[in-house]
Amino acid sequence: MATLQIGNEVILSATRGLNTGSGKTVGQTCLKSATVAVNNYGSHNYPTAAFKGEISVAEFTKLDVATDYTTNVYTMKATIKVEVTNNSTNVYLSDGTNEAIVYAGNGKTQLAWLIAMKDQQVTVEVAPCNWNSKGYKAAVLAVINSDGTKTLSTLNFAN
Repeated sequence: MATLQIGNEVILSATRGLNTGSGKTVGQTCLKSATVAVNNYGSHNYPTAAFKGEISVAEFTKLDVATDYTTNVYTMKATIKVEVTNNSTNVYLSDGTNEAIVYAGNGKTQLAWLIAMKDQQVTVEVAPCNWNSKGYKAAVLAVINSDGTKTLSTLNFAN
């Protein structure tokens, strides 16, 4: 693992697991017992050909928790909304009427990279996550600004 860098093209050997939180509904896809079979190194962008297309915030908030969407990735146009209280920091993807909460164990620290984009209209690459079996949250993989600059999630990718 120490030799892996962002942009390396790798082939993994793993078993797909489905964590179901309380066990009642679909939760989150996880790779179990993963090992790196091949590292092609280099500086590659991750492939987007398998993305499922664009989804609206309203459509995302209506995803049926009884259906497994956890292997899907969508693009979504939204505004980053941040709510800070004494006890928590929550980040939402908003269309002005509907809001999808962004998944994080600790919003203040794990989503600091996204909080810096507060009130910006962006395109996000997002995967549905239902870790707590309460409804799908948005696991943001990357943000694409209006000038085309892509910022990768530091929750999923570390330097």
